[in-house]
Amino acid sequence: MIKIFAGLVLFCLIFGFADSAKASNHEADQLFKKATAESLRMETQDQALKHYAAAIALEPRNAVYHAGQAALLYDLEEDEAALVACNKAIKCNAKNSDAWRVKAKVEGRLKRPNDGIASLNVAMTLLPLTAPLLQERGRLYRLAGRYREAEKDLDQAIVMQPNLAGAYIERIMVNTKLKQWNKVISDCSIGLKTDAMHHEHVLQQRSEAKFELHDYDGATDDLKRALKHSPDNIKIHQALLKIYKKVGDTKGVSLETEKIRQLNEIFAK
Repeated sequence: MIKIFAGLVLFCLIFGFADSAKASNHEADQLFKKATAESLRMETQDQALKHYAAAIALEPRNAVYHAGQAALLYDLEEDEAALVACNKAIKCNAKNSDAWRVKAKVEGRLKRPNDGIASLNVAMTLLPLTAPLLQERGRLYRLAGRYREAEKDLDQAIVMQPNLAGAYIERIMVNTKLKQWNKVISDCSIGLKTDAMHHEHVLQQRSEAKFELHDYDGATDDLKRALKHSPDNIKIHQALLKIYKKVGDTKGVSLETEKIRQLNEIFAK
């Protein structure tokens, strides 16, 4: 009889713990879903952090919760905390691709691009190969000064997704570093046909490439077009001054020198 009673007690305890665990899992999942929704709005991101922390307190071994927290911390530029959250997620589940991908972004912003490349390479073994992933790695290669590797990834990204504006922006910067001026001009011309790239910056990049190829008229025209978008951009005026000095245009030198003086006075106030 005593054995039967003891067995019943054990049975009740086991099912009691199971029900308690199930309730805990459900509560943690609801907190995580709430945090994920709140993380999308700036005004509720602080509350999202609290809900991520509460979910993790209930389920500390859930890699998905840690990875979600890491992504929000990255968005909030809390890089060291984001890195800690990524490492906790990876410790819970080394195959969590989101954690590796956020870790790569954090390491890139912390000026550790080679670490970022290593982290992203792990993520890429866990995910289908996509153009955005190649763009991300191309950016990290650029930050690491590994321009040829960056060029290869960005070329492949653009082949896979020809309208990926970010890949063109990255490739323009890479080809500028490699002094591949004709390629810079080509990508800038493509970018100017879209609304996804800031036209004054693209025009400046194309002007620089044309200047290096001694097309001073073309470089001047691009800078004048850029000024229509951003008339008080001192860097554009400085670039124009450089061209006018190069070609010996004394009137242009005088006009741009005065304009730069006026802008310096305005910005100094």
